Amino acid sequence: MLSPSRVILLTQIVELGYHVAFTVISGDGGFFHLKTNERTYQFIKNLNLKRVLYPDSEHQSLCKVSGNDGFIDLIGMEVSYFSEVNFGRLCLPCDLNQIYTIQANCCEDIDSKIHDLKLVLDDWRKFKELSANNASSNWSPLSWRAPQKCIA
Repeated sequence: MLSPSRVILLTQIVELGYHVAFTVISGDGGFFHLKTNERTYQFIKNLNLKRVLYPDSEHQSLCKVSGNDGFIDLIGMEVSYFSEVNFGRLCLPCDLNQIYTIQANCCEDIDSKIHDLKLVLDDWRKFKELSANNASSNWSPLSWRAPQKCIA
């Protein structure tokens, strides 16, 4: 669910002309990227209107709002879904050549998440350095040092 403060923040960011990338942590959350243009602005205004008209309803869910009432089609906005191939999971091996982002949902606390994500970032930098030098190596997702503190 999008909180009222998040909807207001999205409105302000879009009004300033910035693109937005964010995640929503909920049962139907996800990763969202909004390219700012007139359609996006109309979408955010509609989202804000629904937040006011239906303060306790499911309309606050960006996933539900983006697909169930025809407004997206009306304004000609496109909704695309990312392939899960491009999302690594901290506690599962993944192909470093294909991922764009790492999810760390298996962590019980923020300190563990920060610790293990620092390891992933360091390992990713080493992987990219080896790739850039075209060095053959035995590097694989299984050689990641994380997770150490998060649940595996």
